[in-house]
This record gives sequence, C-alpha cells and structure tokens, in this order.
Amino acid sequence: MGGYSSTRWGRVITRQETDPLPRLDVRWLRTVGALQPRAVTQPQWTSRGVTTATVQIVMSADGQTITLSYQARQQGEPWTWVKESVALETTPCTYGGERVWFQCPGCGRRRAVLYAVRGAFRCRICHNLAYSSTREDPYERSLRRCAELRRRIGGGYGQPSWEIPPKPEGMTYRAYMRVVRRLIAQINWQCGV
Repeated sequence: MGGYSSTRWGRVITRQETDPLPRLDVRWLRTVGALQPRAVTQPQWTSRGVTTATVQIVMSADGQTITLSYQARQQGEPWTWVKESVALETTPCTYGGERVWFQCPGCGRRRAVLYAVRGAFRCRICHNLAYSSTREDPYERSLRRCAELRRRIGGGYGQPSWEIPPKPEGMTYRAYMRVVRRLIAQINWQCGV
C-alpha cells in the first residue's frame, strides 16, 4: 500500500499534489503569535519570489475560532470574497501543555494543516491531495533536500545545488557547520561519491 505509483492510474496522475498549494499550518500560527485572542495576521504565499496568495486571519476573543478572509474564484468566474470560520481544538501533551489543532470545516477531524483548493481551506483528505514527495525518485528527493538545507542557511532560488551559501548572521558556527555537512553529504550522494 502506498509507494511511487499509488496515486497513478494508467500512468496518469489522479490526485493533485500538496506542494504548490497555499497551506495554513496551525503550528506556524502559534509560533508567530496568531493564536492569541483578537490577534490579526496576514500571511502571504510566494512562488519563486512572487506573491501568489494572501489571507487575513483574525482570532476570536475567546480563542476558540479563527476567521479567514480572502479572495477566491472558480475557473472563468470573477473574484469573490470568502469569509470562513475554522474552529480550534486542543489536546493535552504528555509532559504538560497543550497542542492546538484545526477542526477541518469539511470533515470535522483534527488537522494541523489546511490546504486551499478552489477557494476553500480544507484538509488533505477532503481535497483528495497527495504529498509531492510520494512521486519523487531518489535523485529528485535529494535535490529537494539540498534546496531545503540551502534555504536554512540563507540560500535562495536559482542557486546551483553544489553552491554553499555563507553563514547567515545570527546563526552559530556550530549549527551552520551541521547543516553544511548534511548538504555536502547530499551533494556527494548526487555525484555518486
């Protein structure tokens, strides 16, 4: 079950991938303080440096729901404003504290990430999405890992996979070298060394 061809039928891709879609992650919202009562946040999604989507997120006063406001359109139709409420749930953690989850507006299940498809933020299951990594061969997976490691140390799009960016300001030398060693190992694997 699962595997490289699990979402293909007769060599035709039957499910849309998650990577190109705008995603809303409750863990990121908590990190940036957007889950505080009455907090207002406006995340933007970019693709190769160009803004592709923006949504305004308003937290309720009681901290139980967030309201998403954004523009969406169906193919061939004009843009319309969408205002959608998403309930939040919490579960206790083993060693104290609590974890926050979205309650998917489509199925009502606890989810950490919601994806925007055709103007609606829903979970991966409701939209019938597949993770992009399930369709990668080992070389593509290695390229993606290199890009992620370069991004961690300040690299950008369009850089060759073998180029190692200089240490970013504020990062310790030890942390920088740990990422560089992993990056070099990935580059060596790609080259067959």
